[in-house]
Amino acid sequence: MFIQHASSETLTTRLDASFYKPLGLKTHKKILSFGNYFELSEIVNPSRPITNGVRGPSLEPSKYHLVRLQDCQNWVVRFDSCLTISEQQFKENKRCKLKVGDIVVAIGGYVGNASIVSEEQDAVIGQHSAVLSANSTVFDSHFLVAYLNTSLAENTFQRYVSGTVQAGINLEDLRSIIVPLPLSMGVQTYIGNKVRQAELLTVWAKQLLSQANNEFEESILWDSRVVKKVKFGRISCSKLENRLDHRFNSIEKFKAIGLLVENNIKLEQLENVYGITAMVGWKGLTTAHYVDDGPWLLRGVEFSDGVIDFDNLVMVERDKYLEQPQIHLKEGDVALSKDGTIGKAIVIPKINREFAVGSTIARLRQIDETLDPYYLEHCLNHDFLQVQVESYATGVAQPHITQEWIAKLLIPRIANEQEISSLIYKHHLAMNLAKALTNSSKWLVEALIEGQITENQLIEAQQALEEGDNSKDRAILSKLSDKGYLAENGKPLFTDLDKLYELLDEAKAAVDANEESV
Repeated sequence: MFIQHASSETLTTRLDASFYKPLGLKTHKKILSFGNYFELSEIVNPSRPITNGVRGPSLEPSKYHLVRLQDCQNWVVRFDSCLTISEQQFKENKRCKLKVGDIVVAIGGYVGNASIVSEEQDAVIGQHSAVLSANSTVFDSHFLVAYLNTSLAENTFQRYVSGTVQAGINLEDLRSIIVPLPLSMGVQTYIGNKVRQAELLTVWAKQLLSQANNEFEESILWDSRVVKKVKFGRISCSKLENRLDHRFNSIEKFKAIGLLVENNIKLEQLENVYGITAMVGWKGLTTAHYVDDGPWLLRGVEFSDGVIDFDNLVMVERDKYLEQPQIHLKEGDVALSKDGTIGKAIVIPKINREFAVGSTIARLRQIDETLDPYYLEHCLNHDFLQVQVESYATGVAQPHITQEWIAKLLIPRIANEQEISSLIYKHHLAMNLAKALTNSSKWLVEALIEGQITENQLIEAQQALEEGDNSKDRAILSKLSDKGYLAENGKPLFTDLDKLYELLDEAKAAVDANEESV
């Protein structure tokens, strides 16, 4: 409930109260005070106006991608997860065909979330998103995607959301939304380059993960055909244990284990190399014990692809945290999801806060120092372990694997474990720095609009970088924390700027070399 006195100057044709919420009006005034602002319809390519996507997709195997909201992750459109549609439907919807530099923005679901198209593909968008066509003469697409992911843009989009069952924003309103746009391309380029650097690190991280996987599979003489689902098979009585359910006795598990045994790969049970602790419930822990500041609680939804989403971790009362020392986390532990989406694993990085796993996660702690946690993580996420996890799981609606069966998972021991560990560690480092860079871009946009940093400072930093001098860039990045630019009580966003520049150079060299070899 709120009461807002709106002057006649702020009134529009909209008469719904939510349009005049104080936060929305405050944000609108900030954008107006910035000076340079334009409606979205004014800045996109005039030959490709803002439009929405395909309704009622005709799905079939093809080269024509359908980009849905779930295919837009970490500000980038991911084509490898897309569904595909018929050639006829693709041609009928060329109005929403994507090109490099276009921005896909959600107009349903998480309204306003934006991602950039970074590679050329035959692709169109789904009905719950819209495409903002690239127009390099007016704006830097990477700058615009940074702005669209700021809290300022989120507040603006929320003013225009309507509907109850399916909340969203219509195209007419989307086209009229105003965005602040620095007239200097140097400013846009400087901030946009942070997003481009994040893309570079992400591409490199993908290469590192692929290299680690190739080395692992070559070492165990892996054949992916063994885990291909089959309708039936035979299992000898000698292999049967005290569970007779079909899932436990999956043909795929026995074939996968049999392959490595045949290849003379040493297999070691997880319980012999890592201690395993997990909780079923947590002494009455409920959402009532969640607090605004306290020890972190890790659940399965907050980590993927080597990155823990620290921004969205819940925090619990310290007294509740202290009740369960056996599930406290420290650097080098491995978290393994055991409920819901089971079998996801991640190494816990260096942290400066009390941290524990929730009831859906098992904590794995090193006993055998020869088994590096990053190698273990890669094993757990590979099909060889995933097929074991799946076979040991119980439950239908909510799959679950108990501590007893986690302990029996078989880990391949190979000569090049350390090389694989190093690749996975560097993958995680690159992915986490990529996230930090995208965060830096949106916070710099907010700082610019709030007047905390000037256009001249950003222009000078960009010019210095082009001349090989990163001192001004360092000065700006050093003022960023996990709470924003010049924010109080925040932790540095970049703890080692030397390492950041070093990895960016390494990533560029690796990506360029890979492109030349293709």
